[in-house]
Amino acid sequence: MSEEQVNILILKHLEGTASEEEEMLLEAWLKEGAANRQHFGQLRQVAGQLSEMDWALELGREADWRKVKEKIGGSGNSTGRLARLPWQPLLRYAAGLLLLLGFGWLLYTMLAPQSSPPLAERVVAPRGQTLQYTLPDGSSVRLNADSYLLIPPSYGKGERRLSMAGEAYFEVVKNASQPFIVDIGQAYVRVLGTAFNLKAYSGSPVIGLAVSEGAVRFRNFASEGLEVQAGQAAEYDTPTAEFRRAPYEPETAMAWLEGRLVFRDTPLSEIFLALERQYNIRVVSPPGIGNSLYSDTVNLRGPVDSFFERLSITLGISFRKDGQQIILSSAD
Repeated sequence: MSEEQVNILILKHLEGTASEEEEMLLEAWLKEGAANRQHFGQLRQVAGQLSEMDWALELGREADWRKVKEKIGGSGNSTGRLARLPWQPLLRYAAGLLLLLGFGWLLYTMLAPQSSPPLAERVVAPRGQTLQYTLPDGSSVRLNADSYLLIPPSYGKGERRLSMAGEAYFEVVKNASQPFIVDIGQAYVRVLGTAFNLKAYSGSPVIGLAVSEGAVRFRNFASEGLEVQAGQAAEYDTPTAEFRRAPYEPETAMAWLEGRLVFRDTPLSEIFLALERQYNIRVVSPPGIGNSLYSDTVNLRGPVDSFFERLSITLGISFRKDGQQIILSSAD
């Protein structure tokens, strides 16, 4: 990403207007090196100082510009870090922040150069669909329903880094000089060449990894995490930031690649979420039913009604369809 694109991301993050995709892209950029994290910290410090500035000053006057400089990086700063920053970049940041704080993000977008390249390519598998995609290096990705990739312009330049949300199966072309890295928010995987399934849907407390070929380093910024070999699986618990080994069950984890969903003692709330993604529906259920454990195999090539017919017989409930809704109720 260009410096301008990075600064836009940081400014949106600081204002709280960054989308989930932009937050993931910013986090991936921060993981690229200490210099990036230092740049972020400096800009955040400048933003904090500018938020306390008296903007009634007439910034066209040299005396008032001196007041701005003294406020941001004056002699009272014991570290001297801000005082040593180049002033041209600082003034660009200040201009951007003024636009954000004084006139809103819409005006900034209207005034920003329209020739800037996109921050990242977005590849999407919407609800009800899966998608096969080939990356620039020849690696193959199959996206499950309601999933997406963000591929930055820097992909393949030193490393092959991208961001993902949802679920995907990767078949990575081996290249020892260009590690393949998938950012998934709080954690990431790093490989040279392998095949693995990664499940990281937004809102889920657990990120799941199952490796079918090669080996994967499953980690976050603060921890080395786990090395996961072919025929092994692992999970990352997002509330506790802990990695743990998990049973390797490809017939469950990767069944979606063959058009099936396999559930083994799974809470119905999780099953309903999976069906909503695959069939682009909404399930409305009575309170408490989501905690019930259930086992079944769903053929995704068939209608979703078949599953709910079996469920109604097993649990003694009824269901009806209303457009894209499946409404469950206790049988009378």
